Amino acid sequence: MNTASTSIDLGESFHDEARYSSYARDLRVVGQLLERRQITGADLVYVADAYIIRGIQKANGDPRFCGSLSRRFLTGLYAILHGDFRRTLRSRVINLRYDLEEIAKVDYLARCKRSDISPLSDPYSLSHILRSAGAYLDGRKNSSLIGISLQDPWVTIRFETTEGTPEETKQHRQHFYDYWVKMYLRRATQSPMQMAGSNLQRNSFVANRR
Repeated sequence: MNTASTSIDLGESFHDEARYSSYARDLRVVGQLLERRQITGADLVYVADAYIIRGIQKANGDPRFCGSLSRRFLTGLYAILHGDFRRTLRSRVINLRYDLEEIAKVDYLARCKRSDISPLSDPYSLSHILRSAGAYLDGRKNSSLIGISLQDPWVTIRFETTEGTPEETKQHRQHFYDYWVKMYLRRATQSPMQMAGSNLQRNSFVANRR
């Protein structure tokens, strides 16, 4: 995806951090970028150091698109997966691509602007759900992301293990609210230094071999 150039000098710290990315960081930023475009649901694949997304964009002024995901999204996604693009014309299907370097840049600039303690995210937001999915993958040593599908009310993560075996794990969106509560409670009991060093809970999904 083409982006406008910027004259801001990101410095050595940006390049150092770009080399040490994580799925949790990358997917949180991808979720934030999708939220800016009012994406209500998407299919995402990770290919050649880039996230390729086909998303359903909220139609302004259409009450049927209110809420996190709608029946129209499910119909549109089904049509995409089965090659029936005529059914998706009113669903505002858009294709996006975010490279790792672009993601690192967006994250670095955002962190330069925000305060030390940022507010908790919406428990049902794309950024929180994708960040949680990324944290799960970071907790699985040497596992590689294949893709993520967001089909209300389910979130499906597909990945490859160290042995090259494809697996997937599926969670109801309520799981991410429960996880958000745990984050809130942990944040309330930790000092700022402990919060900075704490890791996301990573092993709360149940993987199913395929």
